[in-house]
Amino acid sequence: MDFIGLGSGNFKLSHHKEKDFRKIKQLFEKIKKKPTKKVLVSHLHVMGSKAEFSGFEGSYVLRKAIEELEPDLVLSSHIHEAEGIEETIKKTKIFQVGSKGKIIEI
Repeated sequence: MDFIGLGSGNFKLSHHKEKDFRKIKQLFEKIKKKPTKKVLVSHLHVMGSKAEFSGFEGSYVLRKAIEELEPDLVLSSHIHEAEGIEETIKKTKIFQVGSKGKIIEI
């Protein structure tokens, strides 16, 4: 299993969306041919995901990564009230994790 984490000290990426996406894409290129599951971990949630019920817009870069790079799994947790929400976008399973913990079979 390969993990790629993204974010910064203030939980968001920079304001350069395409630059941030290129950085993630470069990391995915390094592991693309490995026969392992790809897991993307981010504090911020995905744009257009169920976690946006909070009114806080999710990450464009995460959404683009799902659309183009298709990680097997995305883990995030910015919206504490979203803990436990699960959904699938394209082939990517998305989990909003929290303090209760969760066992996920990949």
